[in-house]
Amino acid sequence: MENFKIFFKDNNNTPSPHRRFITSGVLVVLVLTSFVVGVLFGDTFNGNQVEGASASTTIRVNGLGSTAQIKDVNFNLYWDVWNKLQERFIGKPVADADLFYSSIEGMVAAAGDPYTVFLRPQKAERFNQDLSGSFSGIGAELGMKKEIITIVAPLPDSPAERAGIKAGDKVLAVDGKDTYGWTLDEAVNKIRGKKGTTVKLMIFSDGGTAPREVEIIRDVIKVKSVKWEMKDQVAYIQISSFNEDTAELFDQSIRELVIKNPKAFVIDLRNDPGGFLDTAVRVASEWIEKGTIVTEKFSDGTEQTYVSNGKH
Repeated sequence: MENFKIFFKDNNNTPSPHRRFITSGVLVVLVLTSFVVGVLFGDTFNGNQVEGASASTTIRVNGLGSTAQIKDVNFNLYWDVWNKLQERFIGKPVADADLFYSSIEGMVAAAGDPYTVFLRPQKAERFNQDLSGSFSGIGAELGMKKEIITIVAPLPDSPAERAGIKAGDKVLAVDGKDTYGWTLDEAVNKIRGKKGTTVKLMIFSDGGTAPREVEIIRDVIKVKSVKWEMKDQVAYIQISSFNEDTAELFDQSIRELVIKNPKAFVIDLRNDPGGFLDTAVRVASEWIEKGTIVTEKFSDGTEQTYVSNGKH
């Protein structure tokens, strides 16, 4: 089965030993599952079997071995819309996978919480890579400027830098496909790829007279989640995400900066999207000598408290 992820703001069960994740300051729980597809496409539940389904229907959910009571839902409508899209949409055919994953995204969005989201398999893989601090690509930070995919900066000694990519370069096409209207996620997913493979970017540089095509061979890119330096007797530490390497790098930054006798510390968390909860707790513990760092509350009323555990 394909790998995908669902993030929940809470959990209905007692806390488990799985690692917790945070995003934008709100706790989420990572649930790795492979049975959700059975809800819509399992052998025991498909469009034919719900013919004549009433507004209150009991179904067997494939993979769970139990029945579920679904009230005020007529699944005939779902399959009717599905079929009409495939039969009548001017841009048909619509990929079944797109309809399926979009259906799940909409279902999860119905919870009404911006931190409860579904990640498609490709995005789930990218999420894992980001948390590990290592991925295969060209080594360039992308941004959006006036609806154009733009290079924010190439990473030092990266394939992008060696190929002559500069900050401010506009990416007009990837492998011959126009990037106009793409999201940043789409651009990143197209540019990333296996080590040793080639990606072709149509680049337009400020001051240039015409776009140029640049071929870049992808390589393994390692990104440190913590950077630090002294700035006018102030110790500056930037944490870009709470990844697998963050706690160790943060400890290293403290050891190096303390001996310089700084007048102050600045911890820069701007644009940090989150990461491992236990890593964030460890970092916070450097400043909080004892007591509670965060309390995790579950929908069944149980709580789990994370206390200071660092060197302070």
